[in-house]
Amino acid sequence: MKTFSFKKVALSAALLVGASSAFAGAWSVPGTYSGAPGDTVTGITVQFAGDGATVSTQTDIDFDLAVLDLANATLTAGNASTTCTMFDADTVRVVSFSFSPLVAGPETLCTIDIPILGGAALGPTTLTATGQLCAISGGGAAASCTATNGTVTVGAGGTAPTITYAPAPGATVNLPGGAGSIVATPSGGAGAATTTVSGCSIGNVVGPATFGSVAGVNLSFVGPTTTPQNINLTCAQGGTATTADLTCDESGTPRVWPLSCPASGPAGTPPALNYIPAPGSQVSFVGAPGTTINAVIAVNGTGGTGAGPDATARVSDCQVSPALSPPIFACQPSGGNVLDFTPGFDAGDITCSCEAPSTGQVSATLSCEETSPLSTGTPVVRTWNLACPGVPGSCGDLAFSPNPGLIQFAGGAANIGVSHSGGTVGNDTTFNGCSIGGANAANFSISNGPINFAFTGGSMGSNNIALACTNTTAAPVQAILSCTQVCDVNNTPRNWTLECPAGGGPPPVADAVPVPSSSDFSRILLAAMLVLIGMGAVTIRSRS
Repeated sequence: MKTFSFKKVALSAALLVGASSAFAGAWSVPGTYSGAPGDTVTGITVQFAGDGATVSTQTDIDFDLAVLDLANATLTAGNASTTCTMFDADTVRVVSFSFSPLVAGPETLCTIDIPILGGAALGPTTLTATGQLCAISGGGAAASCTATNGTVTVGAGGTAPTITYAPAPGATVNLPGGAGSIVATPSGGAGAATTTVSGCSIGNVVGPATFGSVAGVNLSFVGPTTTPQNINLTCAQGGTATTADLTCDESGTPRVWPLSCPASGPAGTPPALNYIPAPGSQVSFVGAPGTTINAVIAVNGTGGTGAGPDATARVSDCQVSPALSPPIFACQPSGGNVLDFTPGFDAGDITCSCEAPSTGQVSATLSCEETSPLSTGTPVVRTWNLACPGVPGSCGDLAFSPNPGLIQFAGGAANIGVSHSGGTVGNDTTFNGCSIGGANAANFSISNGPINFAFTGGSMGSNNIALACTNTTAAPVQAILSCTQVCDVNNTPRNWTLECPAGGGPPPVADAVPVPSSSDFSRILLAAMLVLIGMGAVTIRSRS
C-alpha cells in the first residue's frame, strides 16, 4: 500500500494554491531496453522535460515483480535536488524539489539498473509512469503534467556461436582457375543468439583481373548450430596476377583476407578423376546400430597439364535422394561444396555419414556432378548406392476391419478393428495420430480417442477404433479419418472415408410396452387346472 511522503504533501499543498493554463511538464521513460532472463538491464532513465516555470515535480514508476527484481535494483538520482527511491515493493518514486524552474531538457532525474528474474516470461513488460505532479513557480499547478510509460522486452538470450574460418582472416585466399572459397564453421553457441557474416566488399585491387561481387554474402549462424557455410569467390583472370582485399562484417567485427587471382595460363588438360569405391557401387557403412557411422569416397586425380579452368576437373552438387526426414545420410566434398582438381593437386574426398537405425536398414542414392574441364565441360552425374545398417529383422503386419476405404455408418456408429501379427522382437509397431478432416469433420468423432495403439514385434494383438456420427441433413455427409502406422523408419498413412447417412444418428430408445400381470385369482385357477390335468393322466394310466 502506498503512503504519502513529506515532499509529496508539500508539493500537493503547493498545487492547491492555483493552476496555470500556460505551462506543462512531461515525465517519460524513453529508450529501448531488453535482456534475457537472469540478465541485468542497465541504464533505464526516468526523464523530465520542464516548461520554464515548473520548479517541483514528482512521478511514480511501477514495476511487474513477476518479471523484474526491484528489490535488487540500483537507483541513482540525477542531481542533488532529486531523490530516486523505492516507495514500496513495486514502485520507484522520483521527486525533484527546487526553487528555480527545472530545465526544459528532457533531463535525466533517475537511472535504474534492474535484474530480470531467471524464470521471467518472454515478451514486453511495461514500466508504468503514474501519479505525476507539477508545481510552477509562484505557487499552483501546471495546466498539464504528463507521464509516458517505458518498456523492457525479455528475449530468449543465449550465446552467439564463434566462427572459425579456413583460411583464417589475414591469410591469403588463392583463387586458382578463377574460383575459391572461405569456409566459415560455427561452434559454442546456445539458445537463439545469432552470429552473422555479411556486408562483404572487395577493395585495393591491384592488377588486371576483376573479382566477382560479394555483396550477396549473408551468412547466419543460430545458437548451437555447427553446420559450416561458405563465402564463395570468383575472379576473371588477366595477363598478370592480381591482388585485392576482402572485408566482411561478423556481427560488428570486421574480418579481412588478402585475395590472389593468378594470371591466366596457357590452355591445359584436366586430370582424370578416380573414385574408390567406383561410381555405381555401394558405399559401405560399418558400425553399430543406433550410432553415427562415417564413410569416405576417395577421389584422386592423375595426369593433366597446364593451369586454369582448362586444366581443372570439378566435383560438386552432391545430393542424397530420397530426402529423408529426419535426415539419415549426409554427404559433401571435404572442406566445402566443391572439389577442384588440377595437375599435381589433390583437392580431397567426399565424406559421408549415416545415422544407423536401431532396426532394419535404410537405403538411398548419392549423386555428384563431375565437370571436366571446368571451362567448357558438361557436368556428368556420378552415383553411388548408400546402405545404412541396423539390426536384422522385420516389421509385423497390421490388418484392418474394415480395410481403408469407405465406411458407412449404421445407427450413428461404426468400428474399425486393428490387429497385429508377425514381425520380430525389437521391431515394434505403433498406430496413432488419428484425426478427422474435411468439410464435414464436425459431424464425426472418435469415441475412444486419442488413439495410441502399441504392438510388440513377434506377438499378436488387437484393438478397436470406436466412431460416432450425427447428421440432421437430408443427404449423407462424408469426412476423412487419417491415422499413422509406424515401424522403425517406415511411416505409413492409413485413411478411411467416413459416411454418415441422411438423418443418421444414434438409434432411438424404444418405448417400453407394459405387460399385464396375473391376479391372485388367476394364479389359483391356473394351479387348479394343472392339478386336474395331472389327476386325469394318472387315472388313464391306471386303467391301462
